[in-house]
Amino acid sequence: MKDVSRSTASGGLTPADREALEGGPRIPETLRELITGFDPGQLDQVALQWQVAGEWQEQTYRALFDQVRDLSVALRALGIGPGDRVGLLSENRPEWLLGYLAVTAIGAATVNLDVFWSAREIAGVLVTAQPRLVCTSNAFVEKIAAAREQVPAIERVLLFDPNPERIPDPEAG
Repeated sequence: MKDVSRSTASGGLTPADREALEGGPRIPETLRELITGFDPGQLDQVALQWQVAGEWQEQTYRALFDQVRDLSVALRALGIGPGDRVGLLSENRPEWLLGYLAVTAIGAATVNLDVFWSAREIAGVLVTAQPRLVCTSNAFVEKIAAAREQVPAIERVLLFDPNPERIPDPEAG
């Protein structure tokens, strides 16, 4: 089988790759094209699968795109826009992907934080990046709360899950 994963220096497919794919499924060349130029006939196909308590969950491309659009609108309503930075810290889960796609769709940049980093390492990256917003799961609330004390640029922390314990606001004393 021919390797069609090569790309040109500009990131596009080579002419040989295009020829090899002729007649096959259309492959988007950019993330934005994947979202905006998707074949409508495939919108009801499964885009994501994940397990919750041992049960497989599925999400279609239509639902994924709708959620990305809705989250993009919500981020804009929060004042996040092109050039802003948004921190993402979470285990592997659909909400991380939704956050990444929504942030990049509005022209903002993601600051991807590794779940294996210590609170000190996370704070170091956030101090340098100065994101206005951080999205995280409940598992990392304490690490983000500790880092937030050092990063006044963080205006808000959004949780992927409901959490009865709010993230402490450093200005609340």
